[in-house]
Amino acid sequence: MKRCMGADDAVLSSPAWRYRMLHVAHRTATDTLLDKHGVKDFGHPFILFLLENCGEDGSFEMQKELSKRLRISPASVTAALKALEKQGCIVREAQESDMRRKRIRITDKGREVALRYKEVFTEVDEAMYRGFSDEELRAVSAYFERITQNLRALCEQEDGQC
Repeated sequence: MKRCMGADDAVLSSPAWRYRMLHVAHRTATDTLLDKHGVKDFGHPFILFLLENCGEDGSFEMQKELSKRLRISPASVTAALKALEKQGCIVREAQESDMRRKRIRITDKGREVALRYKEVFTEVDEAMYRGFSDEELRAVSAYFERITQNLRALCEQEDGQC
């Protein structure tokens, strides 16, 4: 393999670099399988997962609730919901008590797409952790949790939201 100009072995073997390469490989594998399963163009799998698995009767009262659960901006949720609604994966229904408030509900098509997403993510996870013992999986999970906590602490320290 050709060396990069100025590449430092310590950098290329660092956990941060390896994480970046893992992220790229994971994204590539996921995109390949999403395309194979015909759901690459739907986007927003976690909104569909939340609606399917966490919402009351496959629905949420407000976009703000989704935003908080997903840790993304309300504007991003609004854009994602518009796209999902256009694709027929969700419907937004006005509430009788307040017509400005919309209940977000997953449709049968949305459930089908969510199921295909779940199949893809399961396949990627199985491939990613192939050959790992239960003990190794617990250790990796604990490391990821610590890294997540460290990054959230950094965000809070900088008055950000993670």
